[in-house]
Amino acid sequence: MSKSPSEHNLNIVHLAYERHALLSNACVVYYAARSTPSLASRLQAANCSSYARLAPKLTSANKTQRGFTLIELMIALAIFAVLSAMTYGGLRAVLNARNHSDQQAERLTALQTALVIMGRDIEQATPRSIRDVGSGGQPAMMGGGNNTASLTGAMLEFTRTGWRNPAGRARSNLQRVAYTVQNKQLLRMTWTALDQAPNQLPQTTVLLDKVNGLEIRFLDQQMRWQLLWPLATTDTAAQVILPRAVEISIDVEGWGRIPRLFGVAGTGGKAG
Repeated sequence: MSKSPSEHNLNIVHLAYERHALLSNACVVYYAARSTPSLASRLQAANCSSYARLAPKLTSANKTQRGFTLIELMIALAIFAVLSAMTYGGLRAVLNARNHSDQQAERLTALQTALVIMGRDIEQATPRSIRDVGSGGQPAMMGGGNNTASLTGAMLEFTRTGWRNPAGRARSNLQRVAYTVQNKQLLRMTWTALDQAPNQLPQTTVLLDKVNGLEIRFLDQQMRWQLLWPLATTDTAAQVILPRAVEISIDVEGWGRIPRLFGVAGTGGKAG
């Protein structure tokens, strides 16, 4: 009995579908075990050659999708360590340079402040001697030598005017001021009373650190430099004579000798 054309076409489609299903199932199994060469050969023998030809490509792709080896990780860590060390060294050098600059700036500010205070005091020196119990009296200005210029051991001591009195206390506007160097510190000493009482201690302020020494010279009225003041004379009037100018030379550690010239008001001296 012959089949109709429609039945014959249906049989062909059914056979093609079954063939396709068998090939698909076989290739699924092949994908699950594509790393097994023997299985790939069997599938190729089972009429799955079109899919089996993809086995080398799939195997190569699987090999490329791998992680880092231990050697590669060690090399990467070594490179990172070197870069970190270089970065830290550069950062530390920058921070050290900044700290050094800040310290030098602070020292420079302290030096400038000390010179301003000394200049202000010297320029306002006034010819007023003082009385004390120990020696009976001190000149208006005295200084020079090696800490032996006055009874207090100061290298420079004098009376200044212009002592501010913002509280309006009952006191004079004159003040006794002294400068000296002790333990590598530049000290400024002041007294609350001009004529000092017995055992009256001064108020001491540290103006500058790391000071190796302090040298003082005095320019007299004849424009000659003197190392000691007042001049050696029997004239009592010399006790209130002031120099025209005072030269201060501060030996600062790391900076060397720094000279400054301060004129004394009322004597024609000029600061420089």
